[in-house]
Amino acid sequence: MATASVSASKLTNAQAAFLDVLTVNLSEDELNDLRRLVMSHFRSKLDEEVDKLLAQRGQTATQKEKEMVFAHRTEHLHQIHKRKNEQ
Repeated sequence: MATASVSASKLTNAQAAFLDVLTVNLSEDELNDLRRLVMSHFRSKLDEEVDKLLAQRGQTATQKEKEMVFAHRTEHLHQIHKRKNEQ
């Protein structure tokens, strides 16, 4: 896998922190584990935010999922546009 040279001024604080912590070469399996760990962290954060938003709206994730299931996508999109125009 090719690596790109990036100047320190273009790094985010998270990228800089990872560079500080990860000063060893990792195997591909370890890199994949690390990627999964980071993705799991952000997935958890996203789930928390969605749960908060749904709670503010008085909905559960199950209710929202049922609302999102529809037979005719085009008709559903028309309904969304109609609601937006009514607001």
